[in-house]
Parts: sequence; C-alpha cells; structure tokens
Amino acid sequence: MDFTKPETVLNLQNIRDELVRMEDSIIFKFIERSHFATCPSVYEANHPGLEIPNFKGSFLDWALSNLEIAHSRIRRFESPDETPFFPDKIQKSFLPSINYPQILAPYAPEVNYNDKIKKFILKRLYH
Repeated sequence: MDFTKPETVLNLQNIRDELVRMEDSIIFKFIERSHFATCPSVYEANHPGLEIPNFKGSFLDWALSNLEIAHSRIRRFESPDETPFFPDKIQKSFLPSINYPQILAPYAPEVNYNDKIKKFILKRLYH
C-alpha cells in the first residue's frame, strides 16, 4: 500500500493482501524464533547480572527502545502504518517529512496495542 495515495489504502484487495502478508511475517518470525532457547534474563526487568546503567526495564526493552530511537531518526514512525512500542522515546527525524494525506481516523495515532501484544507474547511464549 502506498500511504501517499488514499485510493490504494482504502482498496479492500490491498487491505486483504497486506493482512495476509503481515500474518505470514508474524508466523514466520515465530517459527524462526522457536529455533533458539529462551534466556529469561533478557525478558526480566533489572535482572541481576544484567543491569543497564540509567535504564529501568529489561534488556529486551532497552534494545527495542534504542532500535526505535534509531528508526525514528530516519522517519519510520511518521508512516501511518508504523506504531512504536516506546512512543515517548521517539525522536524527530533529520530527513524531510513525507506529507501523508489524512486517511485514517484522526485519533489513529493514539491507538497502540503494542504493550498488550508484548505482554501477551512474553507471558505465553517465554515464561
């Protein structure tokens, strides 16, 4: 989908194709991840022996938040279909903004289920 062209975003076939692609990606990533043993210290906040200076949270949260900071600097989260896990850490990009037309509801940026998804995954898969 091209978020600069509203007609592509609101096309039902494009929406269907995008959802199928996302589902395939998610399933593939779970299969790939299943090949590796879990390391509970990565997912536990302030785990002894894995303390991160000036950071409260797990190694996963630290790594993910720093990745999102870098991605925000190259305008990833300006795209209407991208939602960060740590919206409070997002920085302004040095690249010029893309002027996306208003396609989604005005409150769409406020809808963020990433924290619930992360908690579900950690609870169900890694504990």
